[in-house]
Amino acid sequence: MENKELRFTKKALLKNAIPAYLGPFLMSGIPSFFLKDNELMHRSYSYIAIPSLIATVFCFIVLSYLHKKKVVLFNRILTALLFGILMGLLSMIIVEAFKLHTHTFDILLSSIIGGVIVTLMNPLRKDTDEKTL
Repeated sequence: MENKELRFTKKALLKNAIPAYLGPFLMSGIPSFFLKDNELMHRSYSYIAIPSLIATVFCFIVLSYLHKKKVVLFNRILTALLFGILMGLLSMIIVEAFKLHTHTFDILLSSIIGGVIVTLMNPLRKDTDEKTL
């Protein structure tokens, strides 16, 4: 059984953030290495991996806050969908603000995936659901 107070710690944040950066980086960086595609290599560690990391950290902090306030949104899938849409909207705001239109697809997709994954991995549950982990 997992202690409900220990679900959203700094260690848990790192367990979510490190794969959020390394996963997209490796999935796009390895093929770019073998294809000798320098542009894709640059995008893999910047426009692909960083939005995923930022979305993961942002969603984790929001989920932690909601958990402390004992807010239970919906079931896991609907919450992930809600956070995915939220990350998509925030990504588009950032793309517009920083004029990153050439990288819209990379940023949008990566941030949505990062937000959805962290939300699925850290669901908000009622206190009675803690026993069913």
